[in-house]
Amino acid sequence: MTMQVTELYKLRAEDFARRWENHRHAELQTNFQVYAGYAAIAAAYWCLHETYPSVCYGAAVLTIVLYGVTLYLFVRIQERLHYHYEMMRAYLTQLHLAIGTPELRTPPGLREPKHRQWYQFLAQTILTLLTAIALVTFELSAKPNWPAWWWGAGSLVFALVVLAFLTWFIVPWRDIRNSIKAEKTR
Repeated sequence: MTMQVTELYKLRAEDFARRWENHRHAELQTNFQVYAGYAAIAAAYWCLHETYPSVCYGAAVLTIVLYGVTLYLFVRIQERLHYHYEMMRAYLTQLHLAIGTPELRTPPGLREPKHRQWYQFLAQTILTLLTAIALVTFELSAKPNWPAWWWGAGSLVFALVVLAFLTWFIVPWRDIRNSIKAEKTR
Protein backbone atom coordinates (compact mmCIF):
# COMPACT_ATOMS: atom_id res chain seq x y z
CA MET A 1 0.00 0.00 0.00
CA THR A 2 2.72 2.47 0.91
CA MET A 3 4.60 1.82 -2.30
CA GLN A 4 1.52 2.68 -4.38
CA VAL A 5 1.01 5.97 -2.55
CA THR A 6 4.65 6.97 -2.93
CA GLU A 7 4.57 6.07 -6.63
CA LEU A 8 1.48 8.23 -7.07
CA TYR A 9 3.16 11.20 -5.35
CA LYS A 10 6.28 10.70 -7.44
CA LEU A 11 4.37 10.46 -10.72
CA ARG A 12 2.25 13.54 -9.94
CA ALA A 13 5.34 15.56 -8.99
CA GLU A 14 7.02 14.53 -12.26
CA ASP A 15 3.87 15.46 -14.18
CA PHE A 16 3.78 18.95 -12.65
CA ALA A 17 7.52 19.38 -13.32
CA ARG A 18 6.92 18.51 -17.01
CA ARG A 19 4.05 20.95 -17.20
CA TRP A 20 6.23 23.65 -15.65
CA GLU A 21 8.90 23.07 -18.30
CA ASN A 22 6.27 23.18 -21.06
CA HIS A 23 4.97 26.53 -19.82
CA ARG A 24 8.51 27.91 -19.57
CA HIS A 25 9.02 26.91 -23.21
CA ALA A 26 5.69 28.55 -24.15
CA GLU A 27 6.81 31.70 -22.35
CA LEU A 28 9.99 31.91 -24.41
CA GLN A 29 8.12 31.19 -27.65
CA THR A 30 5.62 33.93 -26.84
CA ASN A 31 8.45 36.35 -26.23
CA PHE A 32 9.98 35.57 -29.62
CA GLN A 33 6.62 35.93 -31.37
CA VAL A 34 6.00 39.30 -29.73
CA TYR A 35 9.25 40.74 -31.02
CA ALA A 36 8.50 39.28 -34.46
CA GLY A 37 5.13 41.08 -34.28
CA TYR A 38 6.82 44.37 -33.37
CA ALA A 39 9.22 43.93 -36.29
CA ALA A 40 6.31 43.21 -38.66
CA ILE A 41 4.45 46.34 -37.52
CA ALA A 42 7.60 48.45 -37.91
CA ALA A 43 8.30 47.02 -41.38
CA ALA A 44 4.73 47.64 -42.54
CA TYR A 45 4.83 51.17 -41.16
CA TRP A 46 8.16 51.87 -42.85
CA CYS A 47 6.86 50.67 -46.22
CA LEU A 48 3.54 52.53 -46.04
CA HIS A 49 4.12 55.75 -44.10
CA GLU A 50 5.13 57.93 -47.05
CA THR A 51 2.32 56.75 -49.32
CA TYR A 52 -0.34 56.77 -46.58
CA PRO A 53 0.54 59.32 -43.87
CA SER A 54 -2.38 58.30 -41.65
CA VAL A 55 -0.96 54.77 -41.30
CA CYS A 56 1.03 55.99 -38.30
CA TYR A 57 -2.11 55.99 -36.14
CA GLY A 58 -3.01 52.45 -37.14
CA ALA A 59 0.53 51.26 -36.50
CA ALA A 60 0.54 52.92 -33.07
CA VAL A 61 -2.80 51.32 -32.17
CA LEU A 62 -1.58 47.91 -33.35
CA THR A 63 1.58 48.28 -31.27
CA ILE A 64 -0.41 49.17 -28.15
CA VAL A 65 -2.86 46.31 -28.74
CA LEU A 66 0.04 43.89 -29.21
CA TYR A 67 1.57 45.08 -25.95
CA GLY A 68 -1.75 44.62 -24.10
CA VAL A 69 -2.24 41.10 -25.46
CA THR A 70 1.36 40.29 -24.61
CA LEU A 71 0.97 41.52 -21.05
CA TYR A 72 -2.16 39.40 -20.63
CA LEU A 73 -0.41 36.30 -21.98
CA PHE A 74 2.67 36.85 -19.81
CA VAL A 75 0.54 37.17 -16.67
CA ARG A 76 -1.46 34.02 -17.45
CA ILE A 77 1.65 31.99 -18.28
CA GLN A 78 3.30 33.20 -15.08
CA GLU A 79 0.27 32.15 -13.03
CA ARG A 80 0.42 28.69 -14.51
CA LEU A 81 4.16 28.44 -13.91
CA HIS A 82 3.66 29.24 -10.24
CA TYR A 83 0.71 26.86 -9.95
CA HIS A 84 2.65 23.93 -11.42
CA TYR A 85 5.72 24.68 -9.32
CA GLU A 86 3.73 24.90 -6.09
CA MET A 87 1.81 21.71 -6.90
CA MET A 88 5.07 19.90 -7.64
CA ARG A 89 6.45 21.10 -4.28
CA ALA A 90 3.26 19.95 -2.51
CA TYR A 91 3.51 16.45 -3.99
CA LEU A 92 7.21 16.24 -3.15
CA THR A 93 6.43 17.25 0.44
CA GLN A 94 3.79 14.51 0.64
CA LEU A 95 6.29 12.06 -0.85
CA HIS A 96 8.80 12.92 1.86
CA LEU A 97 6.13 12.43 4.52
CA ALA A 98 5.01 9.10 3.04
CA ILE A 99 8.55 7.74 2.86
CA GLY A 100 9.51 9.22 6.20
CA THR A 101 12.54 11.18 5.07
CA PRO A 102 13.11 14.84 5.87
CA GLU A 103 13.28 17.46 3.16
CA LEU A 104 16.67 19.03 2.54
CA ARG A 105 17.18 22.46 4.01
CA THR A 106 19.37 25.15 2.55
CA PRO A 107 22.91 24.59 3.88
CA PRO A 108 24.19 27.27 6.26
CA GLY A 109 26.12 30.03 4.54
CA LEU A 110 24.38 29.48 1.18
CA ARG A 111 22.38 32.49 0.09
CA GLU A 112 19.09 31.91 -1.69
CA PRO A 113 18.44 33.79 -4.95
CA LYS A 114 16.55 37.07 -4.77
CA HIS A 115 13.33 37.69 -6.74
CA ARG A 116 12.78 33.97 -7.07
CA GLN A 117 9.33 34.01 -8.60
CA TRP A 118 8.54 37.01 -10.82
CA TYR A 119 12.00 38.11 -11.98
CA GLN A 120 11.66 36.92 -15.57
CA PHE A 121 8.14 38.28 -15.88
CA LEU A 122 9.22 41.75 -14.78
CA ALA A 123 12.29 41.76 -17.01
CA GLN A 124 10.29 40.61 -20.05
CA THR A 125 7.52 43.09 -19.37
CA ILE A 126 9.89 46.02 -18.96
CA LEU A 127 11.79 45.16 -22.16
CA THR A 128 8.57 44.62 -24.09
CA LEU A 129 7.14 47.88 -22.74
CA LEU A 130 10.26 49.83 -23.72
CA THR A 131 10.19 48.29 -27.18
CA ALA A 132 6.52 49.17 -27.62
CA ILE A 133 7.12 52.74 -26.43
CA ALA A 134 10.08 53.19 -28.75
CA LEU A 135 8.03 51.87 -31.66
CA VAL A 136 5.00 54.05 -30.89
CA THR A 137 7.25 57.09 -30.51
CA PHE A 138 8.87 56.30 -33.85
CA GLU A 139 5.49 55.80 -35.54
CA LEU A 140 3.85 58.94 -34.20
CA SER A 141 6.85 61.26 -34.50
CA ALA A 142 6.46 61.21 -38.30
CA LYS A 143 3.39 63.43 -38.05
CA PRO A 144 4.52 67.00 -38.78
CA ASN A 145 2.04 68.68 -36.43
CA TRP A 146 3.49 67.09 -33.27
CA PRO A 147 7.14 67.47 -32.29
CA ALA A 148 9.02 64.20 -31.67
CA TRP A 149 10.04 65.19 -28.12
CA TRP A 150 6.36 65.52 -27.18
CA TRP A 151 5.69 61.91 -28.19
CA GLY A 152 8.83 60.77 -26.38
CA ALA A 153 7.83 62.53 -23.14
CA GLY A 154 4.27 61.20 -23.36
CA SER A 155 5.55 57.69 -24.00
CA LEU A 156 7.85 57.90 -20.99
CA VAL A 157 4.97 58.98 -18.74
CA PHE A 158 2.86 56.15 -20.14
CA ALA A 159 5.66 53.68 -19.41
CA LEU A 160 5.89 54.83 -15.81
CA VAL A 161 2.13 54.48 -15.35
CA VAL A 162 2.16 50.95 -16.80
CA LEU A 163 5.10 49.94 -14.60
CA ALA A 164 3.36 51.32 -11.51
CA PHE A 165 0.24 49.35 -12.48
CA LEU A 166 2.29 46.19 -12.90
CA THR A 167 4.06 46.65 -9.60
CA TRP A 168 1.00 47.23 -7.45
CA PHE A 169 -1.89 45.43 -9.09
CA ILE A 170 -0.69 42.53 -11.19
CA VAL A 171 2.35 41.13 -9.39
CA PRO A 172 1.19 39.70 -6.04
CA TRP A 173 4.13 40.94 -3.97
CA ARG A 174 2.45 40.24 -0.66
CA ASP A 175 1.89 36.57 -1.54
CA ILE A 176 5.51 36.17 -2.59
CA ARG A 177 6.78 37.72 0.65
CA ASN A 178 4.50 35.51 2.74
CA SER A 179 5.62 32.34 0.95
CA ILE A 180 9.30 33.28 1.37
CA LYS A 181 8.77 33.98 5.08
CA ALA A 182 6.97 30.65 5.48
CA GLU A 183 9.87 28.79 3.84
CA LYS A 184 12.40 30.49 6.12
CA THR A 185 10.49 29.51 9.26
CA ARG A 186 10.45 25.80 8.36
